[in-house]
Amino acid sequence: MNPSEHRTSTPADAAGAPPDVGTVTLLPSVGNAAAEVVITPLPLRREEDPAFEWDTSLRASVAANAVARMQARTWLTIGRWPGDIDIAAAVAGQLVDNAVRHAEPFDDGNILFRLIVTAGTHELLVEVDDASHEFPGFATAAHPFREPTGLWWVARHGGRLSWDVKRDTGGAVVGKTVQVILAT
Repeated sequence: MNPSEHRTSTPADAAGAPPDVGTVTLLPSVGNAAAEVVITPLPLRREEDPAFEWDTSLRASVAANAVARMQARTWLTIGRWPGDIDIAAAVAGQLVDNAVRHAEPFDDGNILFRLIVTAGTHELLVEVDDASHEFPGFATAAHPFREPTGLWWVARHGGRLSWDVKRDTGGAVVGKTVQVILAT
């Protein structure tokens, strides 16, 4: 049986956040009780002065996963990220693949892919932007106790997954950003 989902009401709800926006937090099971998934709407984490930042646009195609993995390995090595680069590359590939398979590319046929290393903790922020305004089934996709496909691997490797709508400079919603934070 799947654990129940709970949504915490926050000021983001009043601002019109989609009903499934936020992060998935797992509370450990006690005895025979099932683990509980809590969805809390949160803004994406932003790094003001990163130790390292790299971004590109990728053609939304079946090759995007492999290209993202290769580019993540290359740029995280160049940027001297102290974490597990193979895991980070696999997570980046899954995030890009998820956008290609389940979202819409921007008008030019591309999605945007970013790697950001925080200055203080050296955590890695992997971000993918696409033109879809929603993330239907976010809690299900990110749940680590389901069949091991797609974004399940993000949780399996300790990534903290969140998403939020992407807005242009005028405030209009133009898509979404999906973010994974990986510790070193």
